Amino acid sequence: MVYELSATTFSVFAYVVLTWTAIMALFIVGTTFWQMNQVFGKHRGGQPAQPVGGDD
Repeated sequence: MVYELSATTFSVFAYVVLTWTAIMALFIVGTTFWQMNQVFGKHRGGQPAQPVGGDD
C-alpha cells in the first residue's frame, strides 16, 4: 500500500515536472523568437509595426 502510494506520488511529481519543463521551454523559445524578430525587424528596415488606427 505504501509502495503504491509512493509510486503514484512519484508519477504525479514526474508528470508535473515534465509539464513545467515543457511550458518553460516553450516560453523560452517564444521569448527568444520574439527578441530575434524584434532585432531583425529593426535591421530590416525602419519603423517597428504600429498599432492599427494610430494616425489621426
